[in-house]
Amino acid sequence: MDIIGTMYASAEVEGQEPTALPGWHVNTPAPVPGWEAKQVTPATPMRVYAGHATYFYMFDSEEQFTEMAIAAGLISEGVE
Repeated sequence: MDIIGTMYASAEVEGQEPTALPGWHVNTPAPVPGWEAKQVTPATPMRVYAGHATYFYMFDSEEQFTEMAIAAGLISEGVE
């Protein structure tokens, strides 16, 4: 699992700060059962798995991701 967190769009004008994109982003090399509603398809992915398919997910917040990852058995409670 590749926990990206907050993603940023490049600044449009030199000297401007990058803009935070909405959501909390996570990539996996295999689909996660129960996360279908959170799966997204970026037009130009920023990070992918070399040699594997990449599944892209966007959660409303880090807290929502953590809750769903614990429920899916991907992380243990109290682990970030």
